[in-house]
Amino acid sequence: LHVDDFCQLIKKQLAALESTSYTIYNAGGGPTISVSLAELTSHCHRLSAEHPKIGSDPETSDADVPYYVTDNSTVSKSFDWVPERGVDFILEDIFRWLTNHRQVLEPIFHNGI
Repeated sequence: LHVDDFCQLIKKQLAALESTSYTIYNAGGGPTISVSLAELTSHCHRLSAEHPKIGSDPETSDADVPYYVTDNSTVSKSFDWVPERGVDFILEDIFRWLTNHRQVLEPIFHNGI
């Protein structure tokens, strides 16, 4: 879910705050903006032209989530809202931000923090 899509939802929720009775909603990318780790890796390779070695562990950990996609149906109906930005846009935006802030971020990542 792109932060701009989330902000649009928050604005709609704030405008209707009294009528929602402070209901808690699930909000995320939903099925149209879902991506597997393999697909995400491919997107990142394409954007960065980097191909670091990626390891794997054939054992399933208790912390592994085999599949998760947010069900936006209730929040979408309640606020006439759906995320507009897709995976390509989200990743390109993140990559652009990382590139633009490289000088600030490099010391953090190189120091292992």
